[in-house]
Amino acid sequence: RLLGVRSARVRVLTPRATLRSVARAGTGAEGLDPAEGPEIALDADLPAARVARTGRPEFIRSLGRTFAGHAVYGHRYPRDWSAHVAPLVADGRVLGVLSVTFASGELTDDVQLAVVSALAGALARAMQAPLRTEDAQRVVLELATTAGGVGRFDWDLVSGRLAWDDQLADIFGRARGAELTIEDFFDDVHPDDRDRVAGALRQAVDTVGTYEAEYRIVLPDDSVRWVAARGRALPGPDGTAARVLGVALDTTERVGATARVARVMDAMSTAFFFVDRDWRFSYLNAAAERVLGRRAVELLGRSIWAEFPAAVGSEFERSYRGAVASGEPVAFDAYYPEPLNAWYEVRAWPGPDGLAVYFIDITERRRAEEAAARTIGRVGLLARVTEELSVAGDMLVAGRTLAELLVPELADWCVVTLIDDDRPSGSRRNLGDAFGWHRDPALRPVVDRYATTRLATMADDSLVVRAMESGEPQVLNHDAWATLRPIFPAGSDAVEAFDRLAPAAAVVLPLRGRHRPVGLLSICNGPERGPFGEVELELVRDVAARAGVVLDRARLYRQQRDVAEELQRSLLTQPSAGDRRVALRYVPAAEVAQVGGDWYDTFAHPDGSRILVIGDVVGHDVL
Repeated sequence: RLLGVRSARVRVLTPRATLRSVARAGTGAEGLDPAEGPEIALDADLPAARVARTGRPEFIRSLGRTFAGHAVYGHRYPRDWSAHVAPLVADGRVLGVLSVTFASGELTDDVQLAVVSALAGALARAMQAPLRTEDAQRVVLELATTAGGVGRFDWDLVSGRLAWDDQLADIFGRARGAELTIEDFFDDVHPDDRDRVAGALRQAVDTVGTYEAEYRIVLPDDSVRWVAARGRALPGPDGTAARVLGVALDTTERVGATARVARVMDAMSTAFFFVDRDWRFSYLNAAAERVLGRRAVELLGRSIWAEFPAAVGSEFERSYRGAVASGEPVAFDAYYPEPLNAWYEVRAWPGPDGLAVYFIDITERRRAEEAAARTIGRVGLLARVTEELSVAGDMLVAGRTLAELLVPELADWCVVTLIDDDRPSGSRRNLGDAFGWHRDPALRPVVDRYATTRLATMADDSLVVRAMESGEPQVLNHDAWATLRPIFPAGSDAVEAFDRLAPAAAVVLPLRGRHRPVGLLSICNGPERGPFGEVELELVRDVAARAGVVLDRARLYRQQRDVAEELQRSLLTQPSAGDRRVALRYVPAAEVAQVGGDWYDTFAHPDGSRILVIGDVVGHDVL
């Protein structure tokens, strides 16, 4: 009754080295904790037996977890119930144990635990004296409250009289035995706390329920103390509250220590919060308020999953629950979306009362790291484009290589179109060979079909034509498929391929050589990858500029080789073979354009045989 808890039980040690239940009381425990249960052997692996053997109290955080799988007790206790088991010790001898069970939501605060420990000691001493039942109850209560530093009060709602014991009078700095009223009590309560305390008392009286409050009092010397109080309203004959009984404890030292810790935590630049075992916020420091953009008063007592729903199912929830389940600390980086839209470096430590979480906003650091990674990737891509196109030599090979280098690094798919010098210049008429590449191997033939059929069918206002005529990049970052589809004739091969590719964003850039364009680069993204960002657009411009120069060199080399081949063929004529037939095969150099130093001849020997001569002069080329 004093604690208002779920249940309490007294077990005594028997001569048979067992613990036997001799008394039990409580509310709402029916069916869970039978009044008479089996005796417990002193050597059993149960909390009551251990406490009786060691003489040391135990606090059990989860009865359901402790007794999971136990044949007798395994089904009786929910997981979120807890218990305080204290030894009954008198004159150094263990007489039994006192077990107090707390249901979910019943606060195991300093007042309760102090009273449980004090009751155990007082009860053991009272059990040795031949007192009548009512005297024993009075002695137990007085000894318990005195030993625990707990004061008692009795407020008679009918007469208005407020009775304090000597312990409570000392806490409030009042004379012992003084006649008091509830108004005298409120005179001692700090003005800033009066409304809150009055509301708690009013609710207890109106509901004939429990009263709980922690508040400041002002002593006659103007010093301030903190007091934690608990009580219960008892009904009269008509069922309404007739009196309020309770206890109070001086918590100034604890509150002061907590306040000092809070000041230290608030001075930290690292954000910190604590959630209890029900995942409710119980503390946030000032840095956490700033980082989360929420005041502590808005979050305290509220579920972290309800207040930050985007954390559900994310790395935050997986890591937090994993830490609590394993009992091991965790460290991770994770992103939380709007409204925070930030990256966090998180360290979480589980404890018996919940989870402590330290975290810092690393969004700027992540952006810097990503920018550095993009820069490294950009430099690496440009280097690969230059190197691999340079060694390709042949312009057609270089065009295909460029398409493969850019996917999927820059886009989902791309098309490289080269200018044919043998065709009439201007607009799209001299666009020739085209190469496509897609990140999905199954769609690569589709890209190739689109690349080879689009030029003949697209309208004159297409991105390709505009890029050729203006010499400027053409960007269509949204609704590319719907915007570009009308430029193709219905039923054409190009439109069928285009429908399968379904680009969401498209960019077309001219590939410029030293003096003229050498081709076009078209890159596209699907709906999942989405629009091209400024970083991607800047990079693709650099790639196009670098590739244009390299392709221009390949074009010039091809022209040189074509000239060299033509010159070589013109110089190497069909020799006279008389009555014999001579077949000629000419293959120009694959890597260099040297020409003019190779020669051959055939002529008849006087003996009638045929002489073949092949020669080479090193160092002669087209110049």
